[in-house]
Amino acid sequence: MNVTLLGTSSAEGWPALFCRCQACVLAQKLGGKNIRTRSSAIIDGVLKIDFPPDIHAQCIKNDLDLGALEAVLFTHGHDDHCAGAEIQYRGKYFVEDQHAQELPLYGSQDVLDKILTAFHTDPDGSYDHSLYPVTLNTLHVWEQAIVAGYKVTPIAANHDHSRECYNFLIEDRAGTVLLYATDTGWYSEDTWRRLSHYHVDAAVIECSKGFEDGGYEGHLGIRQVVAFRQKLIDVGVMSPDAPCVTTHMSHLSGVMHDELDAWFKPYGIAAGYDGMAFRVTINSAVSVLSV
Repeated sequence: MNVTLLGTSSAEGWPALFCRCQACVLAQKLGGKNIRTRSSAIIDGVLKIDFPPDIHAQCIKNDLDLGALEAVLFTHGHDDHCAGAEIQYRGKYFVEDQHAQELPLYGSQDVLDKILTAFHTDPDGSYDHSLYPVTLNTLHVWEQAIVAGYKVTPIAANHDHSRECYNFLIEDRAGTVLLYATDTGWYSEDTWRRLSHYHVDAAVIECSKGFEDGGYEGHLGIRQVVAFRQKLIDVGVMSPDAPCVTTHMSHLSGVMHDELDAWFKPYGIAAGYDGMAFRVTINSAVSVLSV
């Protein structure tokens, strides 16, 4: 399984929109891995996770062909993960050679409803599939779905209780399993109990709050990421040598990439960055393909 982190920031990006804080000024000066766009990822070049407002820039930077996509998974409906209006650019007025097949989009019902609000729909909620050549497919927590040949199981994220928010277990045809866990705080006991029946070969875990452990409970801080990884090991979900990478970092943490990566290294965790690509195989260590 080849995984690429296309974006690794929280909602406001880093440097953040409208922000002049020290962390944003320093990131702009240092550049490189300190420049973060809104979080999203792609697996094997065909399975997209989230569709942020930065998708166009991410495609250019990573030489990404969205025409090769076979499906898109949405974690939840917040604007930094679900830019529904961008999907119209797959339609007949914007693509010279029409795609032979509609692109399946998968998410909770409130995500699909949000995407529809960006479409010009008929009174009954239907839409012109030549303008929006996609299909909308509802996911349900803990119900496995086959998505572009992958076995996908939505996990209940602890993020925004006003809507359904998912993390994902994604299993490829070889049996390799990735846990993609962005936009979540500490899991509920029910989620940990259910998750203990699975095994993962790698994990991508959000890290929004820096060294701040308190405050909003819908995100994780740096020390919580270490505890989260250890919990995965303790309940038998992940082996100690399985790769673990962070995403969804915020400028509010004030921690630059190299400092974060060095702090995590003794705990077997790598700080993710935009464009980070790695290959995961069953019970194998991470192999970074690009830096």
